[in-house]
Amino acid sequence: MRRADAQQPRRANHLRPICRGRSRGMPMKSHRRHPAAAGFTLPELLIVLAIVGVLLAAGMPSLRTYTQNQQLANAANAFLGALNLARSEAIRRGSRVDLAPRDGSRWESGWVVF
Repeated sequence: MRRADAQQPRRANHLRPICRGRSRGMPMKSHRRHPAAAGFTLPELLIVLAIVGVLLAAGMPSLRTYTQNQQLANAANAFLGALNLARSEAIRRGSRVDLAPRDGSRWESGWVVF
C-alpha cells in the first residue's frame, strides 16, 4: 500500500475514485483533442438530395394520375349524395323533386335540389 493511500480511510470498491490527481472522483476524460464530429458531409448530403430528386421526379406522373382519379371519385360521390338527397326528399314530401345544374346548363359548377 502506498503512503498516500494509507492516509485515506478504506472505501468500498464502488466508492473509490476513478482517477487520481486533480479531478478526484470524476471520470477520466478522453485524451483525444478533437472528438469525431457527428453529422453529414456536404457530398453525402448532395448525393442524398439528388437521389430524392430523382425519386420524386419519377413519382410525379403517378401522383398526377392519382390526384385526377381522386377528384373524379369525389365529384361522383357528391353527385350520388345529391341524388340520394333528392330521392329522400321526394319520399318525405310525397311529390316530385328536381335536381338541376346550379347555373342552368353546366353541372361542373354544382347542382341544386328543389
